[in-house]
Amino acid sequence: MQDFYFKFNATPETIIAFFFKNNNYRYLIVGTDAANHNQIKDYLDTRYTFLTVSSGSKGQFDQELGIWKSSTGFISTFVNEPLK
Repeated sequence: MQDFYFKFNATPETIIAFFFKNNNYRYLIVGTDAANHNQIKDYLDTRYTFLTVSSGSKGQFDQELGIWKSSTGFISTFVNEPLK
């Protein structure tokens, strides 16, 4: 299987997953190594508006997911560095 990499703010990404519903694009998930978390979060904090912490995320993921607003939708990542 071929490896695909995406660069988000020059940070190497390890996975990209596209999600569709009824043949319509809904959202995508981009994954990166936990070591790059702070760089990604700093980028989000400077480019987008932080809205809130996703309700229930602490119970579901054992960590809080932050939500940022972009001009075309929403972006989410862990508020703190992901658990190892």
